[in-house]
Amino acid sequence: MIDIAKFQKYKINLFLVIFTAIIFSYTFFKPSNKYTKKDLLVNINKANLNQLISIPYIGKKTAENIIKLRDKKGYIKNINQLKFLRNFKKFKEYIKVKDAT
Repeated sequence: MIDIAKFQKYKINLFLVIFTAIIFSYTFFKPSNKYTKKDLLVNINKANLNQLISIPYIGKKTAENIIKLRDKKGYIKNINQLKFLRNFKKFKEYIKVKDAT
């Protein structure tokens, strides 16, 4: 016959071992992010049509409008120059503006 007190003690010890292993693995084996969100932003002054289309919320028409504006002005100095574009508030977090040089 199984001794219930020993079984309860065994369950608690097993739980503590598993819990400790999980905490240990999260503490010491965290995957390191090699890139920050800033590193992954697309520079709209250097991006081609396909790169612009790959940005969430930017379709072909919006990408073409960005390129037209960039060609007209030389380069885009400020993200706010794109405010008139559709879905600007959604895609602005995925882009950056740097000099074209």
